[in-house]
Amino acid sequence: MLRGFFLTAADYLLNRPPASGTVFPVAHVFSENWSLAEQYVEIEVPKPSPSEVANGSKFTMVPGDFIKTYGKGCAGHRKFDVIVTCFFIDTASDPVELFQVLDDLLVAGGVWLNVGPLNWRKEARLKLNYEEVTAIWQSMGYEFVTQKRIDCDYHLPKGFKMYTESYQGAMTAAIKRRAD
Repeated sequence: MLRGFFLTAADYLLNRPPASGTVFPVAHVFSENWSLAEQYVEIEVPKPSPSEVANGSKFTMVPGDFIKTYGKGCAGHRKFDVIVTCFFIDTASDPVELFQVLDDLLVAGGVWLNVGPLNWRKEARLKLNYEEVTAIWQSMGYEFVTQKRIDCDYHLPKGFKMYTESYQGAMTAAIKRRAD
């Protein structure tokens, strides 16, 4: 249910942004509020929207299983110059399989950007630490040009509501140095 709500909201903001340019993202959340003003906070939607990008770039959002959508031979499989994973790599039940699919999608010289914690799902076959994750990527031919720890608020800024989630996560950038 919650996943459907997130997909609906993302589709609305990315493909059909409001003409007024504003949304009330937490108006539906009736608990843990400091005040009505914070519950009904108004947020400006950035312009231009991804659907209005003029330079020929294309932004797409595809709901579904990432491996089944972007794996070799699948409908979404193609090459990218840049891949951004945000609060994503720890959602895989098989992180090595995920890394192989991500690697196959990236061109030689392409950049992989990652932000997020390693809060592995209970179904994960491997619960790797950050050193193990970077070692796998390095063994695949990636050179890390940025590796740092950052404080990450999960869905709302810390202190916005009475309960929010924050992580100390990794922010990394790696360049694919080998050709396929």
